[in-house]
Amino acid sequence: MLNRHKIDNNLSDYFWQLLEKQEYKCFYTGIKISPEENASIDHVTPTSKGGTNELSNLVWCDRDVNTFKSNNTYNSLIKLAEDIIFNHNRRNFEKQTSNPK
Repeated sequence: MLNRHKIDNNLSDYFWQLLEKQEYKCFYTGIKISPEENASIDHVTPTSKGGTNELSNLVWCDRDVNTFKSNNTYNSLIKLAEDIIFNHNRRNFEKQTSNPK
């Protein structure tokens, strides 16, 4: 029979080791995170998109980033961020060129 307490401790140890491996930084942004303040565990590929609960699919990230990522995959998140930056830069360029000094 499996010892549930031992399994929970092993998972806890794994998550702490993962946080240390990530140097207490968000997997997506690199900003500093702390489980007590702004960190959460994320599925890189959401379970709704075929991802698993396997440890290899779990990372620490900033809680706000996790909320923004929602059920997007890592690649979808990157594409969304690129689109946001591209459109932001395009609008700034159009604004600057339409209002010559």
